[in-house]
Amino acid sequence: MVQTSSRYCHGLVAQIEHEVGRALAPAVREAFLQVPRQAFIDHYYEQQQLKTAPSLSDQSASEAWLWAIYQDQALTTQIDERGLPTSSSSQPSVMAVMLEELEIKPGMHILEIGTGTGYNAALLAVLVGDPHLVTTLEIDPTLVEGARPRIEQVVGAGMSVHVGNGIEGYEPGAPYDRIMATGSFLPVPWAWIEQLQPEGRLIMDLRGRLAGGLMTIQKHADGMASGQFLRGWRAISFMGLRSSPDALATLSLPRGYQRFPVQEAFRLSQHEQAYDRALHFCTYEQFHGQDEDVNLWLQWVFPGLSIKWKGSPEALCAVLADSSTQTVAILGPQEDGIEVTVRGERPLWSEILDAYQEWIKAGRPGRECFTLLIDPHSRQVMSMEHQGISRPFLLAERPTRLL
Repeated sequence: MVQTSSRYCHGLVAQIEHEVGRALAPAVREAFLQVPRQAFIDHYYEQQQLKTAPSLSDQSASEAWLWAIYQDQALTTQIDERGLPTSSSSQPSVMAVMLEELEIKPGMHILEIGTGTGYNAALLAVLVGDPHLVTTLEIDPTLVEGARPRIEQVVGAGMSVHVGNGIEGYEPGAPYDRIMATGSFLPVPWAWIEQLQPEGRLIMDLRGRLAGGLMTIQKHADGMASGQFLRGWRAISFMGLRSSPDALATLSLPRGYQRFPVQEAFRLSQHEQAYDRALHFCTYEQFHGQDEDVNLWLQWVFPGLSIKWKGSPEALCAVLADSSTQTVAILGPQEDGIEVTVRGERPLWSEILDAYQEWIKAGRPGRECFTLLIDPHSRQVMSMEHQGISRPFLLAERPTRLL
């Protein structure tokens, strides 16, 4: 089976390099060749159907299993009673790009947020040359129980594998030269910045409910930190970090919002400019298609804004909820237009239209125009520079802690 693993590892590396469009950094390439993915995945879910590793005596089934495991794709490894994914093995090409961005050197001290199967932790151990230098955190004890023996089997004993809330980091092992988070969050948890060495580096999926992306953040000697989005990886996202093993980052509408006072109620006809703005939100495909960059702008203007789609495919409504002000905007497509109803504390739809227009006047800036700035007092500002226009967005003013 060792020779078979080697053959499939080489095949996976070839897929990764095809996906990223270039050869991988030598150290990262070697890590993927050394660490067999199959050692960390003995099951996965495909369309909520459980797939399990076959008996080694069944050569044909084993070959098919390995072929599936060594594809450059994420594999869901845990679901809840509703069939929603709660853990996965990340897409290898995304892992490779994140590892390259960290510029890991032998001897560095690493913190990983989100152990999952343990596959990425093993890759980190190979890159630093010693599992003792890697600390990995996972909120779910069941996942830790499964990952720990697999990690030891592949890279040896000594890695610090802990059950804990990754948003708080792991203070006993700090400071770290590098931090890698395989879960999304907004804003940057302040504990991660505190626990980084000066000149240390963090990579994460900085993402709210509307948009985000992979971002590399550097901590400077003066305590400041700055970050920029990776170009070309806008469609990649991770599951939201959970505050407990059973918590999921799902949208929860304010209770009783149907009784909130009506702020706005009208119908947009297909001839109005605002109709196209509303249509942008009305289907998942449209929202994540053309003009996706505007979602990022709206995320900074409305940090508490989230979106959900309700109803049947024939009568799908977009529900925009602002958690900071208990306001809900419902956009319901009709045969001759879109019904807009806003309930709560503010005229949310009018404010969204104003922000949309501001984005257009700024030249439709994309993620490459944004820089995250974090000062030593935990103030986080997303700064936009584009076509001579500057615009700051305040993301956080105090440490990000779970209450």
